[in-house]
Amino acid sequence: MARKFSPVAVIVLMLACLSTVPAVAHPHMFIDASYHLHIHRSHLERIDVEWRFDEMNTALYLMDFDRNGNGQIDPPEEEVIRQRIFNQLGPYSYFTHIFFDDKAANAPLQGENFRVTVEGNKLVMRFELRTNLLLPPGRKIGVYAADEEGFMALDIKTERIAFTGVQPAFSLGERRFGMFYAQGFRFTQPN
Repeated sequence: MARKFSPVAVIVLMLACLSTVPAVAHPHMFIDASYHLHIHRSHLERIDVEWRFDEMNTALYLMDFDRNGNGQIDPPEEEVIRQRIFNQLGPYSYFTHIFFDDKAANAPLQGENFRVTVEGNKLVMRFELRTNLLLPPGRKIGVYAADEEGFMALDIKTERIAFTGVQPAFSLGERRFGMFYAQGFRFTQPN
């Protein structure tokens, strides 16, 4: 015997199928990020970056890269991380995005002096981002830590921001990157 469905049931089922939302990525890595901006004569010369990974990802990095099992990242292991991970971050601007007012500065950033250590139970990556970006006086500058694909959550706190050359007042903020929000900080370049 053939089973009949009411037209209302068919419409409800069709709408349910059509209204599905595609899966959205969520962070798999949680990183405490620090930024130290070096400004000289209205030029941003470099940004010192420090990423402190969560314990779970620290354990995963050690399983993957600590070949001698000593719980540390030795120079040959650091070189493997540099080649397989750090050198691949250039096209992503090392997850660091600079804005003038609300427009992307499109600043080329060159990653240098990459180092990896294990401090306590956390993997720590430190590196420098070199640039020679002119910071126009009176403009609002924004620096945001963003993984536009949403796999990394970079957390910035006030005490993790420093300046050399100027001491502007700054404030924390968020900015939308695609479907995700990124943390960052803003300041006005002194005249």
